[in-house]
Amino acid sequence: MSNGYTLSRPLARIVTRFAEVVCPPENASEQLVVATVKGLESYLSGLPRSMRVMLIVLFVLFDQQARFARRTRFRRFVNLGQAASDEYVHECLARSPGMRRTIATTLKGIVTFNYYELPEVKARLGYVPDAYIASVSERRLRLHGEDVRRGEAALLANGDEQ
Repeated sequence: MSNGYTLSRPLARIVTRFAEVVCPPENASEQLVVATVKGLESYLSGLPRSMRVMLIVLFVLFDQQARFARRTRFRRFVNLGQAASDEYVHECLARSPGMRRTIATTLKGIVTFNYYELPEVKARLGYVPDAYIASVSERRLRLHGEDVRRGEAALLANGDEQ
């Protein structure tokens, strides 16, 4: 099933490596990383072309910027080992000034958003919003239902006077 946009192989490699680093390691199995990348493709397909291109450029820029970071030996992000890529991402997120931090934070937000939207991840976290929403709605109606009904009646009555 096509979702409208597919990452090129080199770009998918960058995004996959990035997801391996920024997603929680205790949960980020290869299957979840692949699903996160597929979710990102779907996310990108829903964006206007200019924003999609901008995000693609940011991923490539992040990958290439690693060449100039400490202790990377002029290697791209996708070619760093686990420890070096973790260090590079941490450096970008925590210690880099300005644009480099902004790029890393933006990319991390988008990738982790897609990770936490996966049904498997939601299930592992016990995230069941429908049950919570139903219980809060019931409680609010019980506590404030009469006030809501009076307010609605007042609004309807004022609408009739005009």
